[in-house]
Amino acid sequence: MLAGALIISEPVSAETLSEALSDAYLNNPRLLAERARQQADDEVIPQATSGWRPKVILDGSVGYEQERTTPPTDHSNRNNSTIGLKLSQPVFRGFRTLNETRSAEAGVRAGHGRLREIEQDVLLSAAAAYMNIIRDEDVRRRRAENVQFLRNEVKVTTHKFGEGELTRTDVNQAKTRLHQGLAQLAQAKADLAGSKAGFASLVGHLPQRLSRPGSIASLLPNRLAEAIQVALDENPKIITAEYQITAAKHDVQAVRGELLPTINLDASYERSHNVSRAFDRQDRGIVELRMSMPLYNSGITLSRIRQARATVSQRKQELINTQAGIQAEVITAWENRKAAHTRIASARSSVTAAVASVKGIRIEAKAGERSVSDVLDAQRELVEARISLANAERDQVVSSFTLLAAIGRLAPDRLNLDVTIHDPSENLHMIRHPSVGDAIAEFATVVIPPLREAIY
Repeated sequence: MLAGALIISEPVSAETLSEALSDAYLNNPRLLAERARQQADDEVIPQATSGWRPKVILDGSVGYEQERTTPPTDHSNRNNSTIGLKLSQPVFRGFRTLNETRSAEAGVRAGHGRLREIEQDVLLSAAAAYMNIIRDEDVRRRRAENVQFLRNEVKVTTHKFGEGELTRTDVNQAKTRLHQGLAQLAQAKADLAGSKAGFASLVGHLPQRLSRPGSIASLLPNRLAEAIQVALDENPKIITAEYQITAAKHDVQAVRGELLPTINLDASYERSHNVSRAFDRQDRGIVELRMSMPLYNSGITLSRIRQARATVSQRKQELINTQAGIQAEVITAWENRKAAHTRIASARSSVTAAVASVKGIRIEAKAGERSVSDVLDAQRELVEARISLANAERDQVVSSFTLLAAIGRLAPDRLNLDVTIHDPSENLHMIRHPSVGDAIAEFATVVIPPLREAIY
């Protein structure tokens, strides 16, 4: 196991955070949709590179021709046919194909960055949902224990009231706290149910018994400055913004190419039968080099160049804004993680002190030195201290994952998840270098079904 991988402190029968994250990585519909979106976006590269390749068209016709003259001196009937092959090979397109291809490649790389961003977001959301359940289970348990304590307190208070040791006010105070506790327990159960539903929507199944994860501190930088630098280098949002700038620059050059000449090599061959009474067959072949150059096209190209340049400026400012936002995310996550660590230590001390306080006040109450209100207040402080501890423990784990995502390293390989890692470059390679078998299979899948439907 890699250093810093999730450490499990509960029996293996419990669902671990690693398992939950693996399920989310494999099954989350938002992530699956994003992968499909990326596969669709990959197709812009072969569409752009098609400008390098020729176009070949096969056409033909068959017909029947009947000719009559008036007065009827002659007539003819002919079955004629024509078949032809045309080829057009781009020779020069003003460097448009080159720049369109480079823009498409940069756009696809930007899409890979967006996919990584969604992967991080899904994994972070799944980790937060996992910890929400652990926290809410703890809160529900503490609320249930509090209700049990208050039921017993109402019973004892009522008994002592009957013996004249306490007043009706004491009984009413205990009952009031009991009703408050019941309401809090109901809300805790509702919060837990909501957290479980949120978990299922992310991971793909309802949670069973969950185990508490260990620390992922070894995956995080030791200093804030280091964390910020890693984020600026590796955060997928920044990578996406950088590739968008590259794509926008090539878009400018591609539009400029529309002002340059376009040269095509065209060739055609045509064979005709019975097209004239003068001959039975005619063969015709043409090879020509065509050049066209726009001299004036209403100013639309110049306008599009200005538009593309403005887009470059926009992308640059978006990068600056993204970098600033990422730095803020890193600092916020860093400070939240530090605060959660301090809160845990404080909450643990509070719980220890509150347990001792409840025990001591109950003893003093039996001796008549403390009121019912003192006992109830001490119990409430204990419950709130335990809930504060549960919240702090949850926040420490979530802030650690948030920081890991902010620096761009919340990834299945770094978490040592038991999954086959999705590599978007594999689909890109297949598109760029299709095998003969892939081409035949694609033809059979795309072309044959419509033909079959047209025939039948």
